[in-house]
Amino acid sequence: MLLHSPARSAVSAAPTLSLTVVGLMFGLVMGLGAPLFTLEMVDLGFGTGMIAANTMMHAVGSLAIAPFIPRISMALGPKRAVTLALLTGAATLALFPLLPSIWVWFGLRTVLGAACEIILVLSESWLNQITPDHARGRVMGLYSTLLSIGIAAGPALLTVTGRTSALPFACASVALLVTTGLVAAPWLPHPQLTPPQRPSLLRYLPLAPIVIAATLLIAMLDSAATSFLALYAMHSGWSEHAATLLLSIMLLGATAFQIPIGWIGDRTSRR
Repeated sequence: MLLHSPARSAVSAAPTLSLTVVGLMFGLVMGLGAPLFTLEMVDLGFGTGMIAANTMMHAVGSLAIAPFIPRISMALGPKRAVTLALLTGAATLALFPLLPSIWVWFGLRTVLGAACEIILVLSESWLNQITPDHARGRVMGLYSTLLSIGIAAGPALLTVTGRTSALPFACASVALLVTTGLVAAPWLPHPQLTPPQRPSLLRYLPLAPIVIAATLLIAMLDSAATSFLALYAMHSGWSEHAATLLLSIMLLGATAFQIPIGWIGDRTSRR
């Protein structure tokens, strides 16, 4: 699946800003959700094994929907597909405090993972296609920076909202609804779609093995850190407030270095 935009010669400010803000809001939801789910399950008396299994459901949802994203995008269009995924994510987050059963949460986290995968893949592909090559590193660096800022802000927001009410879930749901308004805005163009000549995903695996391996490694590290770093800190004697903020501090490096790395990528061989 290829996304084409007629404005490839220059960076269009409004669509670029809208899609990078999608990264910010998406990161906020991810950063808020990971420690929130972990600490809620600790309060319910579940051990690390059950927490890890529940965390894995997000990845299960992502893996389950990934092969169908090109078809979904072709059938609905990227704009409508991302909008529906954002609404699905917002509704799912709103259901967590209303259905406080760990077994229901397994299903909800799977649905949330699928929605997040659609949002992440299509928004990044969309932004990549409307950005000219000479500025791609900086624009994608900006997207990644805002994504990291959102992830870092999530645990910090949790220290403000607390966990004694449905407020953190409501904040995450509202963030996705705000993002929905940005994606549905009239200034965000509908990219034209071209069906892939060879739709098999397996064909692309040997084309970029380093990128795929790096993505796998980063996903493992990110999942482990966001789900268990706060728990580890609490077991080491930290307060819950300090342990949650530790996640935000960890992500400052990712936030600070995205744009410089993109700048270097625009001026040197990216390999």
